[in-house]
Amino acid sequence: MVDDELRVDPKLPGAWRRVSFPLMWRGQPLKVTAERDRVTVENGGTAPVRVTLRGGKATVMPGERIEA
Repeated sequence: MVDDELRVDPKLPGAWRRVSFPLMWRGQPLKVTAERDRVTVENGGTAPVRVTLRGGKATVMPGERIEA
């Protein structure tokens, strides 16, 4: 967490190509998917979620998906 934001900047182990996992952040269900060249955050909740995604700040609205 940085300044009340979720920070997402995964580094995959050498043999991994992709990982996806659910995450609850401040009561909002998110899905994070990390691949070698991109990271996606999906907001399945009812409130906006502020994130720092690979260094860039964004707000993921309910039902929205962002990637970097």
